Amino acid sequence: MIDSRMRVLRNKFITLHYFLDKEKQSQRRMPRNVAPRMWVKGFTSDSFYICKLDRNDPADFLSDMQRFRTRMINGDYSIVLNNKVLFEVVIGPRIKVPATFAYIHEGQITAFDKEVQISSPDDVILMLERGEVLVAKPVRSGGGEKVFVLELSGRGILINKHEKSVKEFHAFFDGLDSFVLTEHVSQGPMQERYFRTSLTRFAF
Repeated sequence: MIDSRMRVLRNKFITLHYFLDKEKQSQRRMPRNVAPRMWVKGFTSDSFYICKLDRNDPADFLSDMQRFRTRMINGDYSIVLNNKVLFEVVIGPRIKVPATFAYIHEGQITAFDKEVQISSPDDVILMLERGEVLVAKPVRSGGGEKVFVLELSGRGILINKHEKSVKEFHAFFDGLDSFVLTEHVSQGPMQERYFRTSLTRFAF
């Protein structure tokens, strides 16, 4: 009985520590008048803005706390599903997954695909100039967290629709660590209708 209670307390402590750390890492802060209510519901500041909870019902989304509690729902297969590089290696030969072009470690870009020679931000810009839309995302992450869509438009280089100079683009890559650079996947017509602004793409 005591061991069971200690296990429950330990899990609650780990979950709370995760939540507080994730909130501390949030890039933007929720308005003070809504923050306590969102925290009680299990949402961090980042999720508040990603899910647009100022206009959407929190009940329609899986909170950060709920997602953390389900982290081991896939058991021994979690390591494959949580690591984007490993996922492509294991699942890629069986079904179509977004192609990974490069791995980024402490700002250094290493080509992942032998057919795509890429080793610098300038190489990335050349791909964008050829009409490619690329995605930079953490090797281990989920829920659209720290996902960056890179594209070129008449305004220049865009990162998540925000215009950047070449110097800023280089600085952006310098700040990336344990990221992958992948192709951008267009959603199927039904998914596009319902999840048009989702950072997680549904390609089927």
